[in-house]
Amino acid sequence: MISRTHSTSGIAKRTPAEVTRDDLIAGLRDVRHSILETAASLGPGVRDEVFLGTWSARDLVAHLVGWDYTNIRAIDEVLDGKLPSFYETRDHDWRTYNALLVERYKDSNYRNLLRHARRSHLSLIERIRQTPAADVRRDRGIRARGWNVTIERLLQAELSDERTHLEQLQGFATRRRRGKSVKSG
Repeated sequence: MISRTHSTSGIAKRTPAEVTRDDLIAGLRDVRHSILETAASLGPGVRDEVFLGTWSARDLVAHLVGWDYTNIRAIDEVLDGKLPSFYETRDHDWRTYNALLVERYKDSNYRNLLRHARRSHLSLIERIRQTPAADVRRDRGIRARGWNVTIERLLQAELSDERTHLEQLQGFATRRRRGKSVKSG
């Protein structure tokens, strides 16, 4: 089976599945870059200030590292026809699982944590790239609470969550800068 079609000009065109996979990769890379750029801009005292429920920027970054590894494992599980194992700990808003991830990946050295977040994300992107595009979209009949679980849907959820976290982090950073300029002005 040929996965690419050729135009009359002889240039290979991407299949719809390849477009989907490549768009997910591009979206995940862009949003993570922005998150880490924003996180890196926070001063030492601000990094540990709680702004999102019980989370600081440090906690948020640790959470992202954990989900990178979770999604790498989930891709393999879905390819094997299994429901990703993280569903075993599903509760409201994934609170218990997220807390475990923060505890496991939180690092007192912020620069090391940011580096870890870059490396874990590169590993996730590489795992997605290694996955045949058709497999990213393929429905293997895996269901969780009535939802169709595919690699594409898992990655779309990750992208949506990271976009939300970017907005939250940027809002926090903006409020802190405004507060600082008001206090110093």
